[in-house]
Amino acid sequence: MSDRIQLKRSDVPGRVPAAADLLVGELAVNTADGKLFIKLANGSVMELGGGVVAIRKSQLITSSGTWLRSPNQIGDVVDVTLVGGGCSGGYSGGNVLGGWSAQFAVEAPVDIGAATSVTCTVGTGGASATGLNTAPSPGGTTSFGAYLSVLGGSTTSLIGAAPGGFTTSTTAAATAQGTDTNYALAGRLTVSGTARATGAAGLMLRTAPIQLAAFAGVMTGAQGYGAGGGAWRDASAGYQEGQNGMILVEWWEAVTP
Repeated sequence: MSDRIQLKRSDVPGRVPAAADLLVGELAVNTADGKLFIKLANGSVMELGGGVVAIRKSQLITSSGTWLRSPNQIGDVVDVTLVGGGCSGGYSGGNVLGGWSAQFAVEAPVDIGAATSVTCTVGTGGASATGLNTAPSPGGTTSFGAYLSVLGGSTTSLIGAAPGGFTTSTTAAATAQGTDTNYALAGRLTVSGTARATGAAGLMLRTAPIQLAAFAGVMTGAQGYGAGGGAWRDASAGYQEGQNGMILVEWWEAVTP
């Protein structure tokens, strides 16, 4: 015979479970009244179904700070999307280099337990530069407290997606796209005798598109959080900053319409 799982319950009409009887997110039922109850993150017990609904909530974090838990959050698990900062464009080994994009994690489930706040660090993009032989600058790490972190675009360990190639052709038009980027396209480039390279594309979300500014007159910047910066070099040079990272936190919340 298979095991049966039953909720905590009472058959006494009008009886409501005490907060001490339930864990956060745990359900209980009154079988006499046909009412269902849940314990919220703030420690209170709420009736479900009696004008109460569960909705999906989210917060986009684009600068370092603190995420505050909603008192009406259901359960202890939040889904977290993280993107590190993108690597800047630069020059190395005789090559003009577009920046690598950052590492990312999408909707990773994170159990925050009883925490009421989480410190968030958003990785910044690698710095821009104008010196002829300036090497690429790595992007910063993005972290959601001690629960989850992702690295920024690297100059050495090839984290994230590959940048676009470079060319010195006066006629060819090159199209570049990162190799592991399912959500956005890198910038496109045309050339007129100057070596130019696009950065790798970053991660696009269900939000307004984000894109690095056009530069060198003819190049569009790569799209997405954590995108790599572009680069150009002839008698002078310009190496674009990487795009900053971000954190998206999503959770379920009990509300009364």
